[in-house]
Amino acid sequence: AAAARNAGLRTAKGAFIGFVDSDDRIEPDMYRKLLLALSEHDADLAGCGVIHETEYGAIPEKGDGGTAVFEGETIYREILGSQGMRGYLWNKLFKRARIRVPLDESLLQCEDLLFCAQNLESVRRAAYLSESLYRYTRKADGEELSIKRGLSLADAQEKLLAVYREKAPGSAYIPERNLLKTFLYLRAKAKQEHERDEAVLSRIRSGIKAHFCRVMREKDVSVKTKGNIVFTYLFPRASLRIKRRILKKRHQNGIWES
Repeated sequence: AAAARNAGLRTAKGAFIGFVDSDDRIEPDMYRKLLLALSEHDADLAGCGVIHETEYGAIPEKGDGGTAVFEGETIYREILGSQGMRGYLWNKLFKRARIRVPLDESLLQCEDLLFCAQNLESVRRAAYLSESLYRYTRKADGEELSIKRGLSLADAQEKLLAVYREKAPGSAYIPERNLLKTFLYLRAKAKQEHERDEAVLSRIRSGIKAHFCRVMREKDVSVKTKGNIVFTYLFPRASLRIKRRILKKRHQNGIWES
């Protein structure tokens, strides 16, 4: 997907860039409304809400149809959320001139969020329309990450953390927290699957060691999240079972992580 999108970026001649996945649909006026938001708010990036097409039906995100405007480090924080702007490519319209960094074709996961973060330096203002205009096709329960894709996700999150430490240090604890959670998930997955590859196990151990103490000392990470982190570390297999049930329930309610 990253290679295809980069080919599109190299070929594009227009002033604006949008991405649509091949199995998705958009509302007929989506790009008109995003373009209008760019113009009205003098923004370089505009995003909109999503309708999740699942086996449970079409689930639109909650929103009042209003528009929120973000500037500076707030934009970096917004793309990390599980609601609102987020780090997807396909619910956005970019000013082509503001795209300076292509997608990382070495990654299997999270290359879209990394792309957004790497290109925010030149974005002065972003507008978010809470109206749901993009129809995203999902498997309702999603697909559980394999160890291979999980390690690729960790690669992306490490690069993302480097961006935030430089460009948005006040929000850097968020990608570091997410990176630690990925390594803890991989530890649980490796135990469940009786992983024997020492290079993989060593990468997971070093990842946990590098981030565990700093995340646990971070005052902006909630006590609940810290408790979940400790539980996952102490009871990895049980945490996987619980996570599957929680995610299924959240997906039924139209809630997905970014």
